[in-house]
Amino acid sequence: VPMLCLAARAQQVLVIDAAAGPGADFTDLQPALDAAADGDLLLVRAGAYGGATLVGNLRAPRIVLEDGCRFTGVIEMDVPLPVDV
Repeated sequence: VPMLCLAARAQQVLVIDAAAGPGADFTDLQPALDAAADGDLLLVRAGAYGGATLVGNLRAPRIVLEDGCRFTGVIEMDVPLPVDV
């Protein structure tokens, strides 16, 4: 009997930093949302960010916002995302 074995993907911490500081993976929220998988953690450092859209997607990353995050655009999401401020 053949067995199908799928490798599990480890959850990641993706750092979003508008100033592109040390350890930053992205400088805006949308590319990070596009790259995130279900269960990933998005750490958004203080700074100014544009809007973002996560619509029609079943992924649910967790988002943590540091003090001082400012968004200049609309944040549109149709999935329940855990957000910590």
